[in-house]
Amino acid sequence: MQYLPRIADSLLARKLQAFGAVNITGPKGCGKTTTARQQARSVVEFQDEDTREGLLQVAETQPSRLLIGDNPRLFDEWQEAPQMWGAVRKSVAGRGEKGLYILTGSSSTDVETPHTGTLRISTLQMLPMSLWETRESNGEVSLTDLFSHPGGFDGCHSDLTVDGIIYAICRGGWPGTLSIDDVDIRLDIARDLFWQTTHVDISHVDSTRRSPQLAEAILRSYARNICTPAKTGTMLADVQANHDVGETAFREYTT
Repeated sequence: MQYLPRIADSLLARKLQAFGAVNITGPKGCGKTTTARQQARSVVEFQDEDTREGLLQVAETQPSRLLIGDNPRLFDEWQEAPQMWGAVRKSVAGRGEKGLYILTGSSSTDVETPHTGTLRISTLQMLPMSLWETRESNGEVSLTDLFSHPGGFDGCHSDLTVDGIIYAICRGGWPGTLSIDDVDIRLDIARDLFWQTTHVDISHVDSTRRSPQLAEAILRSYARNICTPAKTGTMLADVQANHDVGETAFREYTT
């Protein structure tokens, strides 16, 4: 599949010129690894089952050995081996060079590290693809220019119909959908992500068992209230219409 340029490409290149390492975070499936690979010159994959155990053993005993390789060196899913954070930080401080390492990991996994990466490891947050990145928007209108010159876009048009915009919202900006020709099957990616989030990830993230049904209800309430000034109390009442949940439990799911 052809790589479609991302907004993060230029942001990553800029950060690599300013910092010794860049940590790319974001939701699963938004394209972090693929984008990082465009600028990395060597890669360590901690989720490759063929090499995983060996890599984790090295990371546990002598993580500096894994730093050997062409730079920028990418550590994909570095959170599988938390020792790499300290090793990267120390290497950056010792070498005093820019653009040495790229780290990628899901924002759903929070890893406690003994040191921050301040001024050494910068964070770049990625999001799913925008309509411009999926080439569904022609990019004629800039949101920045829209505020600066609100009357300067006469004659601009969108190639998307209203139905096309609705479909794009439901499908989402997941790169994995773009290689699928069938437009209905593309929606299965979003359906599966919804199921995985509510049935697996919400409990896996901190090993706390949570109700998939309540998680689904909360996400549906979020969806109904997107782009509205709805308060937490409004959403809680929305969920309580079909679920017996108190405010404390509701906030535990939403924070």
